[in-house]
Amino acid sequence: RYFPSKEDAVSPDHETALARAAEVFATAHPDEPTASVALRAGETVFELYTEDPELSVRRFALTGRVPALRDRESASVDHYRRLFTRRLRERMVRGPDGELRAAVIGASVAAAHNVALREWLTAGAPADGVPVLVARFRSVAALLPGDPGLTSVADRLEAAIGRLERTATVAPPWSLGRVSAVA
Repeated sequence: RYFPSKEDAVSPDHETALARAAEVFATAHPDEPTASVALRAGETVFELYTEDPELSVRRFALTGRVPALRDRESASVDHYRRLFTRRLRERMVRGPDGELRAAVIGASVAAAHNVALREWLTAGAPADGVPVLVARFRSVAALLPGDPGLTSVADRLEAAIGRLERTATVAPPWSLGRVSAVA
């Protein structure tokens, strides 16, 4: 009663994920590199799977065994590809070969997303594998038309942010002396 079909009860909430991905495109700065926007939008979809890895693995196994679920999953992948292509087309309409570039990037991002996700799910969706999942997906940036250096720049920026966040959570050295003096 709660779902339109049995398949809907098994599938993750792709409509929510599509809306999240569309929101990334809608709120992206016009000067942000297209590949960066596409990668950020694609990463939002991982949340459907990483929130409950055990359930995701069971869904993945069931989808592999049931043809109707495989068909539904293929249709979902096509919805993502079409969303990405449409949003990319809006950003690239004035550039040379904008239509073709949007179609290639949209299909490439959807394919890379699925390859990375399947690898992670096949490995049992390990919690420590999420960074590998994201890195595997991001590797598509080097294959996309445009600036292949984008991935290394983004990786360096994220590493710097990570270092800053870690140092912000570590107690300052001067406070350690007081703690040890009390102990």
